[in-house]
Amino acid sequence: MDAAAYLAAISSPAQTRVATAPRRRRLGTPLPRWARIFILAVMLTTSLAGVVTHDLLLRWNAESCLRVEATGMAIAGATFLPGAPERALAAAARSANLFGLAPAQIVDVAPAGDRMSFRVTLRQTVPVLLFGLLESAGGTVTVQATASVHPYAAPLGADRATVLSMRRLRSAARAA
Repeated sequence: MDAAAYLAAISSPAQTRVATAPRRRRLGTPLPRWARIFILAVMLTTSLAGVVTHDLLLRWNAESCLRVEATGMAIAGATFLPGAPERALAAAARSANLFGLAPAQIVDVAPAGDRMSFRVTLRQTVPVLLFGLLESAGGTVTVQATASVHPYAAPLGADRATVLSMRRLRSAARAA
């Protein structure tokens, strides 16, 4: 193709129509108002759902960890019941220390009045985002666990003869 044919092809009427046709949208041109509002609504809804999910997962995780720790403390305390409630309290305190609980998290640790169960109540504040702004109780998690001793359980360190005599005494007390 020679230069004259090339110039004739460039300056043909078909080429000039393409050059004057309306241009397509390019990057940086503003979207219509309805599209901007829709995109903003989708972004806000998605971020709100993310924040709520974050708060709920933090609360659920704290509750499940506290439940495991409270159950472990209650079982450790119930091991020494009904014979030694002081040792039961010491075992629960050692268990709390092993779990890494702060003294502020422990609300109540005590054997029940009948000395056949051990009750533990723990509380933790969870750093939530949205629930904290709404001033709800969503940031505080409270868990209670109770471990009971079987009525025929032998005290720790008791031999077979002691267990049998304890059973006879209990059955005699029931009969009377």
